[in-house]
Amino acid sequence: MRASHLLPMVMLSGCLEWNEFTEGDLRVRSAQVLPGMRGAMRIDVPVEEGEDVFLVRAQDPDNAFVYTITDPSGREVLNASDWWESAEQAALGVFSQPEPIVVWPNPAIGGTLTPGTWQVVAYAPDAEDFVPVDVVLRRQGEGRVLRVHLIADEGLLADDAYNQQLQVALQRWQDDIYAPAGIELQLRQSQRRLPEALGAPRSGANEALYEDLSADSALGELVVVLGSRIEGESGGIILGVSGGIPGAVLPSSQGVVVISGVEAAGSDGILSEVETWILAETFAHEVGHFLGVFHPAEVQCEDLATCPDGFPVEAWDALDDTPRCGSKAECEVSLGSNLMFPYPVCDRTGSEVSCVPQRTLTALQQATMKTHPDHHQ
Repeated sequence: MRASHLLPMVMLSGCLEWNEFTEGDLRVRSAQVLPGMRGAMRIDVPVEEGEDVFLVRAQDPDNAFVYTITDPSGREVLNASDWWESAEQAALGVFSQPEPIVVWPNPAIGGTLTPGTWQVVAYAPDAEDFVPVDVVLRRQGEGRVLRVHLIADEGLLADDAYNQQLQVALQRWQDDIYAPAGIELQLRQSQRRLPEALGAPRSGANEALYEDLSADSALGELVVVLGSRIEGESGGIILGVSGGIPGAVLPSSQGVVVISGVEAAGSDGILSEVETWILAETFAHEVGHFLGVFHPAEVQCEDLATCPDGFPVEAWDALDDTPRCGSKAECEVSLGSNLMFPYPVCDRTGSEVSCVPQRTLTALQQATMKTHPDHHQ
């Protein structure tokens, strides 16, 4: 018996009254929850007839995590401890990011949503006061779309040539990547002056900015920030980063996707044909993360440029329809054309660069993206 399974035996928590509102096909509940012993919180999720998915978020940045989900019959459908030491990533978002978020059902694990009161047990062991918790439930229906608010740095858009290629990249994201996957993308664009270097949403940098940008957008509208560059701890090139896997629906400092516009254009600052495609794929890739999809394989090499072909791969997603691969070279062959592959697969001959098109999504990857409440009517 694993010691972690003892945690629910000490569970006590309390909360203030739940506030609730409905907008379109989304029903939102929020409350302040006071953790009990060991920081345990019991979050009841009342699912109504006709609702097909819920998202639960605990807004505690200090080591909070979702532990279990139990259906109305009392059957445990998710236990995070089953995944802590797994090489497969399915429930990672419930315990590995500053704001633990869980979406249920999860196509990687299975399950359906039935009417009745579901129970989510989360832990915030370092919390000293009430923890804000929100629940978003989505009703069944046709005609769902993904609404994205792209907020670009005004300095980037001042370059007419860059802006022209950016629009090409956005159209390719919409028509050539998401549309074939059955996802209708509706884009709204605006601009503002942004810092020259942006921090990753989960790094603690630019938190107020990201929260303001997400708060200024509509409910269920995913925010994508296009800045000049993203500052990384390692100093390497970062093309884009998602605020979560999955990301939040309600305003949050983690509730954005950030894309590096200058890095996409290379050293000359001009988006070539290849770079325009990579930018389109980066938008689609990072939003895929926000909607809950992991890399199909993790090539955890510090420097890809010098990483040997035989470098071992020991972590994958948990989807049944993405093949397992054992080395960097094997993964590039079997998964290199997948949208969610962790990096562009390119060859350089002199000054010419060619890259493998990364635009395919498996059926379960598509299902995962469509399960997120941001994909709604």
